[in-house]
Amino acid sequence: MLKDQNKEDSFFDSPAYSLTKGCLILSGGWPYLSPRKRKTIWFAVNTYVATAWFPELFHIIEIIDRTREVIYCLMAFLCTYLSFVSSINAALKSHSMRRLIDSVRENWNDLKSDDERKIFATYANYGKLFTIGLTFAYYMVLLSYIVFPLITPSLRYLDTGNWTRQEKNILEVEYYVIDLQEYYWPIFVHGSLACMGAVWLMLAYDVLFGTVVQHCCGMFAVLRYRIRQMDVILHNYSYDRQLALKKIEEIVMYHLACLEFAQKIEDFFCLQFIIQILTNTFVISVCGSQMHLQVIQLADTSLQESFRFLYLASATAFRLTFINVFGQSVYDHSLQIHDHLIYTNWYEYPVQVRKLFIILYNRSAEPCNLTAAKMVNLNLDTYCKLFHIIKIIDQTREVIYCLMAFLCTYLAFVLSINAAVKSHSMRRLLDSVRENWHNLKNDDERKIFATYANYGRIFSIGLASAYYMVLLSFVVSPLITPALRYLDTGKWTRLERNVLEVEYLVIDPEEYYWTIFVHGSLASMGSVWLVLAYDIMFGIVVLHCCSMAMKRSENFERILQVIQLADISLQESFRFAFLASATAFRLTFINVFGQSVYDHSLRIHDHLIYTNWYEYPVQVRKLFIILYNRSAEPCNLTAAKMVNLNLDTYSKLMKTAMSYFMMIIQTL
Repeated sequence: MLKDQNKEDSFFDSPAYSLTKGCLILSGGWPYLSPRKRKTIWFAVNTYVATAWFPELFHIIEIIDRTREVIYCLMAFLCTYLSFVSSINAALKSHSMRRLIDSVRENWNDLKSDDERKIFATYANYGKLFTIGLTFAYYMVLLSYIVFPLITPSLRYLDTGNWTRQEKNILEVEYYVIDLQEYYWPIFVHGSLACMGAVWLMLAYDVLFGTVVQHCCGMFAVLRYRIRQMDVILHNYSYDRQLALKKIEEIVMYHLACLEFAQKIEDFFCLQFIIQILTNTFVISVCGSQMHLQVIQLADTSLQESFRFLYLASATAFRLTFINVFGQSVYDHSLQIHDHLIYTNWYEYPVQVRKLFIILYNRSAEPCNLTAAKMVNLNLDTYCKLFHIIKIIDQTREVIYCLMAFLCTYLAFVLSINAAVKSHSMRRLLDSVRENWHNLKNDDERKIFATYANYGRIFSIGLASAYYMVLLSFVVSPLITPALRYLDTGKWTRLERNVLEVEYLVIDPEEYYWTIFVHGSLASMGSVWLVLAYDIMFGIVVLHCCSMAMKRSENFERILQVIQLADISLQESFRFAFLASATAFRLTFINVFGQSVYDHSLRIHDHLIYTNWYEYPVQVRKLFIILYNRSAEPCNLTAAKMVNLNLDTYSKLMKTAMSYFMMIIQTL
């Protein structure tokens, strides 16, 4: 093991954390390694896995017209993609990981008795057992996946003495310069090692998640222990006022520390998990449908393919299970605090202590939910819903193919016409931004405004880049297959479909294919520009509103729309992928920014809770109660006073879109 870590790192050499540490070191994710060594290990592992991942991609592009073969190859490709998601997330959020792991050590140092240390040690051992079990499970599945292609040839060899290789290798790849049959065994070994590397990357961060979740549950267990001890101590000291006040303040602060640690877990894993949950759901859906087809059409598939889909489906289903089970454990442990508070002798506490107790009691009634990107709660309810909605897409009609691009252009017109009709409202809105800057009273307030203004600038650059990258992919996608055919045969064959499906009545679409292609591309650029202009403005004014919430609460409004998505055959799937990703991205960022206003306005309420309001004069306390009650009602941006713009709405819209989608499939 590498030995250049900081002194702080020695804490994690204990048996409870050494396995987690070892996994992260060998994946290049351990934050206590020197930056150079950490980056070197990370680059080496990811590069080696990529040497098999990109040939898989090339092979999928080569067989893009053969739907079943694409599905067969795509599943392993997506599983490797999940490992890259985990690894890249760790590289981008190395500081968040460092804060998370530092908190584990600090929480151990803050313990006050041997009983509390025993509680922490118990949950740390649970994390250790989980690490061992998860490692065993992952590599047993991987071993089965690697060995299974060799079972049939081995049995034939024992029976006939002749070794017959399978047509398919462990990974379906395309190297262009290597004969796949001649180098079957080197490719097999390379694919097996790449699979081991991909599983190791995934395992390292899954083990970290399990370890820190168990630590979080241990913190809630210690909090329950302190609540019980507080009740006993106060009873023995006849509910002394000063002692009671000190104890309840310790409980409140430790409860806050538990919630902050859970937030650190979410900050590090949220984006990784939302991508992985969506991908895992898709993989299970496709693998399940393929196994079903193999039961119906045995002649069209082989036993090897059946087991391949079975391994992939079981592995992804297992990951979904443990992620949501661990999220449920945090939920349950946090809710147990509320139950413990009920059974204390709170009614015998001094009056001032009872007021603090009520605040703690009310806050503990709201369970701690780990979420994936603030959109999906990680618990067993989500797990059941995910398996309820797992379906596979078969086909759809021509009208839906054309309707998606038409609706995207329609959105651009809606935004442009809305701006023309409400130009005075826009003028007042922009005037308010300028006036708010002029009304600032000190440099600290100007720094807050400047920080959020810079966030708006970064958002504008990122949004423009994202929109036009998606547009470029949408425009170029019809040319990919003809270009590959041209490289293979030297002949250029146009696709039947253009970038936009149009009807000019007096123009022959075949004769003027390239003219229509250029015109459609430029029209698409214009539509994207209209959408981009007003989306950027929305982001900037929302961030300005958030900056105002840092010093006081304000109200705000805006109107925007949402859209649905659909799918079609594999040849056309890239077109719909681009349209779906663009519209889903718009829907996401609109609601994320609405959620940010909601969260910033609600923080006013949280800040008021932790003031020493009980020491204020009586007249001030009356005014304080008015402010406290008003700040409990968060500021919601709405669409036409009908739909709140937040992540709850986003989740409901996605569920509604899925319902429409399933209805369309059943109708067709």
